[in-house]
Amino acid sequence: MERYGERGRRLYCLQDASIAVAYAQLAATALGLATCWVGAFDDEAVTRAINLPAGRHPVALVPVGYPAESPGRTSRRSLADLVRQVP
Repeated sequence: MERYGERGRRLYCLQDASIAVAYAQLAATALGLATCWVGAFDDEAVTRAINLPAGRHPVALVPVGYPAESPGRTSRRSLADLVRQVP
């Protein structure tokens, strides 16, 4: 917030945390582990449980463990389903 003001406080910090979690998930997968992004949790309970300092807030929980199954690959959507050409 000191450097980017209100936008940094409310947006950039969440973007940075999201990127960090996504890369942690990719790293775990590369090690043969499974993860799950959890965004629905009691903020106050988590803050107390992990002893976060005042002014800090949890963004996500990421359980990590060995997968119980290895599902097959899912089909990919076509590029035409995902991209729209703008004139």
